[in-house]
Amino acid sequence: MNRIFLILCLVGLAACSTEEVSYQSSLETKAKFFLNQDNVSRAELVKEIRGTTTGRIDAAFQRLNDNDVANAIVAAHKAGATVRIVGDVDYEADSGFAILVAAGVPVVFGDGELRYLPDPTISPILDNCGYSSRGELVVCPASGENVFRPLSNGEMVRPSDYNLMSHTFIRIGERVVWNFASPLDGSTTVPLAFRIDGEAMSEAFEREFNQLYENVFSISIDVYNGPVKSGVQYEPTYLTEFGEVYLRFSPQDRVTKTVIDEVYKARASVFIMTNSLSEDFLLDALDYKKNNGFDVRIIVNQSAQDPDSLARLTALGVKFAPASVDYLPTIVVLDTEPNRRGDIEYQRAHVASHPLWKTAPFVINFNEPNDEVAVYKSDYFVDGVMWSLTAYPNQVNAPLNGIKKLFTDTWNSSTTGAN
Repeated sequence: MNRIFLILCLVGLAACSTEEVSYQSSLETKAKFFLNQDNVSRAELVKEIRGTTTGRIDAAFQRLNDNDVANAIVAAHKAGATVRIVGDVDYEADSGFAILVAAGVPVVFGDGELRYLPDPTISPILDNCGYSSRGELVVCPASGENVFRPLSNGEMVRPSDYNLMSHTFIRIGERVVWNFASPLDGSTTVPLAFRIDGEAMSEAFEREFNQLYENVFSISIDVYNGPVKSGVQYEPTYLTEFGEVYLRFSPQDRVTKTVIDEVYKARASVFIMTNSLSEDFLLDALDYKKNNGFDVRIIVNQSAQDPDSLARLTALGVKFAPASVDYLPTIVVLDTEPNRRGDIEYQRAHVASHPLWKTAPFVINFNEPNDEVAVYKSDYFVDGVMWSLTAYPNQVNAPLNGIKKLFTDTWNSSTTGAN
């Protein structure tokens, strides 16, 4: 078994008490947790980057307005480390990316606009029409309002902001990976990060990074409109004394689809925090659990939520994050409450790098004579990762308990009405 050194930085809202927990297992698996200590994880990351004068630094950032991190990377680059960076093209103008480019650090941007020929069965619907924006969805043919570009030659067009490189991870050397649940864009958030030292985990992030750096993003599709990005990404699982730690990379593994399956599997409780939840099948699963007496709690960012899903979320008792929080990371906590027999079963926590958007990139609505194609933000066109923790029945799991506390603190600070 590989030795890992795991640091999960769990930072709650300002109203919560400061707490630090350290954990040392007999399996030589070390874990250190931070709750309510803003910037601790960033400070340790910056220090580690600046101390890297040889070897390699590979980093993928959706956003980079954290100039301290950017300047630390530049310092490592000038000291002799081999540095490679990947970013989302929509945020190329971020101050941190500008610092890197000005210093000659290689940066590759991707996940921009995608234009491709659709399935022949929907081509006639797309002919000579435009896009109309309604919340998180784009509809063709356009009804006349908010049309921002006509289509040409029957092409399917996905706007750049509908495709996302959602990663925020930094790989240092051959073993160490830092991963943050929220973009480094300066927004107020519910901070959550980990540092892991392990060969298999590091290699998984390396394979992900190498594809992106060679311009194979989620929008890279073949002649049959299938994703080119590898579908055989190895997903390492570490067996530790506090449970399992494992990874899933999208779009190879559909994050939202996995969450749907996990909700149906839940035996006691389902807690979900995400910036935006728009998948109808996930809402169906939550409806089913709620109507059958399960403890279902959902927190979203009201300003980012898809209006088309809002009514169903309201019926489920959704809470809205405080207005002071700009971005909510995606956290799913399952079965941490007692089941109907009073037992705690397999507890699970999942943390994803992007919101719980649609599983499908578009849906055809056949409404003669005005058939339409609704194009959605979808994890089918997102580069990202979901990392997970699993605890066995009656097993003490410090990091999972910390993530549950992070959710509970946010839940208690959220409101049921409009902010």
